[in-house]
Amino acid sequence: MHKVITTAFITFFFSILAMIVIVILALVGTFAWLDSYTNHGEALTVPDVREMPLERAVDVLEEHNLGYAILEYKYKRGYDDGVVLEQRPNADAQVKEGRKIYLVLNTAEPPRLGLPQIIDNCSLREAEFRLKAVGFVVESVETVPGEREWVYGVRYKGNDLDNGAALPRGSKVTLVIGSGVQETQDTVRFDAEFF
Repeated sequence: MHKVITTAFITFFFSILAMIVIVILALVGTFAWLDSYTNHGEALTVPDVREMPLERAVDVLEEHNLGYAILEYKYKRGYDDGVVLEQRPNADAQVKEGRKIYLVLNTAEPPRLGLPQIIDNCSLREAEFRLKAVGFVVESVETVPGEREWVYGVRYKGNDLDNGAALPRGSKVTLVIGSGVQETQDTVRFDAEFF
């Protein structure tokens, strides 16, 4: 009986030992495969492609075995259409071969903004403040008969606009305000004795 227990114990011990060895070999094999698959320890330096046209930036990235994706477009005055404004990850970062570099490109057209609710809604001073706050420029002021410095209209390139009209950021507009002189209406007074 004692011999049977000893044999069972030895078999159990070797089974546990065999399972431990198999798990260790599987882990070592998995980590070795992952290192080779992910090129562990191998990294490329990201080149600086900012201020390059997209075509040139793509060539530079491909020379470094890197991919690219366009993340978004922004408008920045003074830069040509399609020039790289930003990149992620930044230049000199260490990345794996084939990694995508995300690019932010310049667009030639400034973003369009809605005209604030200023027509028949505020004074000249408030209108100037609100227009400047959203990126418009008051180029000139025209007067019409009406309440002094009340905004009666907005013009852009000679066209009358409505509240909410979309214009490129930085547009120069003309405000139409009241001169303080009320319009007089011609009235005809009839004398009762005449009839």
